[in-house]
Amino acid sequence: MTADLLAAELGALPAPGSWRAALWRPDAPGAVLDSQPWARTWGGYLRALFDPHDPSVRTFIANAMTERVPSQGGFLVPENLRSQVMSYMTTAVVRPNAMVLPMDSLRLPIPVLDNPTQNSGNQALGGLTFSFTEEGAAISASVPSFGRTVLEAHKLAAYLQDVPNELVDDAAGPFGDFLARVIARGYGWAEDDSFFNGTGVGQPQGLIYAPSQVTVTRGTSSKVLLTDIAAMFKVLHPAARQDGFTPGVTSVRWLVSSTAMDQILELYLAVGTPANQAVAPSDWFQAGDGDKVGPSILGLPVSVTDHQPAVGSTGDVMLADISQYLIGDRLEMTVERSAQGAGFIKGTSNFRVRSRVDGRYWIQFTTTTEAGQTVGPVVVLQ
Repeated sequence: MTADLLAAELGALPAPGSWRAALWRPDAPGAVLDSQPWARTWGGYLRALFDPHDPSVRTFIANAMTERVPSQGGFLVPENLRSQVMSYMTTAVVRPNAMVLPMDSLRLPIPVLDNPTQNSGNQALGGLTFSFTEEGAAISASVPSFGRTVLEAHKLAAYLQDVPNELVDDAAGPFGDFLARVIARGYGWAEDDSFFNGTGVGQPQGLIYAPSQVTVTRGTSSKVLLTDIAAMFKVLHPAARQDGFTPGVTSVRWLVSSTAMDQILELYLAVGTPANQAVAPSDWFQAGDGDKVGPSILGLPVSVTDHQPAVGSTGDVMLADISQYLIGDRLEMTVERSAQGAGFIKGTSNFRVRSRVDGRYWIQFTTTTEAGQTVGPVVVLQ
């Protein structure tokens, strides 16, 4: 589905927080370029943009740029084309499940609730404290403690090298779709890697550094055991667990490295005694149907990623409510082309693509339940 059709289907402004809110938007900087004939395809855009004999497109884009676009060089990408790239990021893990917040400035302050306990009926994950009140009686006041976290747009760039000029000049349609998919795959992978592992300094803060995480120490070194999985499940915040079991809500999931998944499969296909006697697979793991239903552990979906370390390392298995992860998106993309140096001799071009994004976890503390249990929306196996 094209960005235009998607925007028409969802409306001009999708639901706040939806990952589709960062697809086509009329308030994005590049939207002012969409009406131009050269803004319909990547091939047509690049061919017109870098025409050595006609600088009109470059002049038009330069005049359309506002203070919202970084002054780091490059030309603003039309919103239709930026949205095409984002719509191809279907294999991303974090963005489709996170809360995406469009940014119209360098920094976006976000209020956070600082209520780390549910004792005496407090609402630890936010909101008002409700109580039954007699008619005419005073209503109990809610006095939450507020904090603040800040999203700051960080530059995320890629370099596509030695693209034959003939592809750009002669095959606008195929090359444009190819380029959009290549950018989407690379950008989606880089985003996910930062959303998993970023330190939060000059880059997003990864899930593994979420301030509200609860850690579980594995029972056996370099192993993932069923007891580890059960221990992680038990300290997932009850609200996140309930969300995960609610039909249609898929933001609560297991995040598993490929080598950790191998061990989980071995647990699932365990052999009995004697060793050659197979034990019927248990219902705690479901492999999925290969079509619409993916794998699940204890009823919650599983994502196997290459952003987590080898089995036995901290973070090889995580259980997270990704809906509480905040992504700040500046909704802008710039592109540059260079055919100088060796590229001039070979008849090739290099492309540099930039975007700006940030991410960090919204909930800032673990929670003490009314039963005195320490739980959190992110659980990490140590």
